[in-house]
Amino acid sequence: MDTPEATYFTSLRDSTWWSLRFVVLLLVGVTLVAALTRGAPLQMPTLLALAQGSVAILLFSLFLGLLLFCFGWMGRVTISEAGIEAPEYSGARSFITWEQIRSASRSSLSGWPCTIIKGGQPEKVLYRMVLGETKRKMIQTVSRYAGANNVLRAHLEEHGT
Repeated sequence: MDTPEATYFTSLRDSTWWSLRFVVLLLVGVTLVAALTRGAPLQMPTLLALAQGSVAILLFSLFLGLLLFCFGWMGRVTISEAGIEAPEYSGARSFITWEQIRSASRSSLSGWPCTIIKGGQPEKVLYRMVLGETKRKMIQTVSRYAGANNVLRAHLEEHGT
C-alpha cells in the first residue's frame, strides 16, 4: 500500500496578502518619520494622489508577493507517514524520519519566518518555511503522522499558527 503524502508551500494568495500588509506598514512608518523629522504638519493628500499611491502599492505588493511565492515554493515541505522532507540551507531537499528528529526551533531565513528541524544520521538541518492557511493544514498533518512525543509536533503545537 502506498504511503499517502502531502506537499505544502505558501500560496500566492498568502504571499501577496503578507506583502501588501508589509508594504502598507512600511509606507505608513516612512511617511510618519519623514513628517516628524521635517517638523511640518501632515497634509491630507488629494484623491488623485491617493488613487495613484494605491495603485503603486497594489502593483508593488503583487510583485513582492510573486517573489515570495517563488521563494515559498522552493521551501515546500512534503509530509508522509514515514517523515518529513524539506529544504536544507543550500536548497537541496532532504528527508528525516519522525523518529530521527532531535530538535525544532523558531528562526528566520533572510527575514522569512521558519522552523529549523534537526535530526538524521548524519545530522541534517531542514527549514520549514510555510506561511498562512497552508501552515495550519500542515500542522494538522504533522499531528496526524508524527508520534505523540515527537519534538516537531510538540514545537508546532506550542507555537501554534
